[in-house]
Amino acid sequence: IASTGTFEGGGKFGMGEFIPPRVTGTAPAPGVTNLPVNTPIVISFSDPMADDSGAYVLENFVSLFTLSSVGAETDVTSTAIDTVTLDSAKLNAKVTLKAGYNSGKFATSTKYRLKVLGGAKSQTGLTLLQPGNEQVMTYAAEFTTSSSSLGDTAAPAVVGSYPDAGATGVPVGTSAIS
Repeated sequence: IASTGTFEGGGKFGMGEFIPPRVTGTAPAPGVTNLPVNTPIVISFSDPMADDSGAYVLENFVSLFTLSSVGAETDVTSTAIDTVTLDSAKLNAKVTLKAGYNSGKFATSTKYRLKVLGGAKSQTGLTLLQPGNEQVMTYAAEFTTSSSSLGDTAAPAVVGSYPDAGATGVPVGTSAIS
């Protein structure tokens, strides 16, 4: 049975209007090591997120830290993050580094922690956490960069195929992957 209603001060409840959005993952995935320094960060959300407007800017709810060997955090958000831009579906946010931060790349052989804070909000206006918790971490992902300052510069290459190139007598229903 579905029912809806309104709060005294306005706003609807019921039928899922008050299920907050959440981070569903990141690329790179948490725990990745030997990450090329030019790899972009993408944060994926469960619901379409709000566009930047007025005082709300998604970038204000994404933080980046470097980690020491004992796990102590150094906040590099203001020196490293240039923009946080939503894709057309508003489900993925790409984090772009400033050109002045290691030439727009992550530092080599460095452990990073990305945090998404509770004030990030969906198109419906709901934030990841309830009001008053805008600066509370709701999601964190750590990754470690490679020792190469070149980044990922190699083009992908095909290393084999199935069935073999030039094969004859291959049944029509043969899968490309077995």
